[in-house]
Amino acid sequence: MVEGVQQAEVVFFIGYHARANTPDAILCHTWTDQVRGVWLNDREVGEIGLNAAVCGSFGARVSLITGDRAAVQEALDLLGPIESVIVKSANGRMSAECLAVDETHTAIRHAAAHAMVRQVPPLVIAAPIKLRVQLTRPEQVDKALRVPGTKRCDGVTLEWTGNDMVSVYHAFRAIAGLGN
Repeated sequence: MVEGVQQAEVVFFIGYHARANTPDAILCHTWTDQVRGVWLNDREVGEIGLNAAVCGSFGARVSLITGDRAAVQEALDLLGPIESVIVKSANGRMSAECLAVDETHTAIRHAAAHAMVRQVPPLVIAAPIKLRVQLTRPEQVDKALRVPGTKRCDGVTLEWTGNDMVSVYHAFRAIAGLGN
């Protein structure tokens, strides 16, 4: 989702969703429905946090988020006062009321212009970075333990520690993939 970010200074997250198990959020999940939770150094994150941390490891700052109300709030809580556009409000996990297309385009263009000049710091996670991933079933953890360096915390949770966010991101993707 953030391929090529090492060449960026400013990043926009367009059409994002809230992390797994977020109430009042449309399509809330973290990578796959088999991931119940993710933590970086004991701070719960979803794809917004994972991707922002990868961006931050290259010095790129996330300065705009668009998505439903819950995703925008998640980003603001994590990243501070970035530009944001709420393009829909969830009526449940599978239903939302969306802004009209013209309103959405206008709002995103306006926010993007402001985001380019807004000075926000990149999200940098201090090393060593402890990744904790909670899956849905114990047999998923059994499979994900094939990732070198993982350790089981309980029946559905495992940890992996790395020295840089890119390695942590790759470990997360491997764990999520094996845990499916």
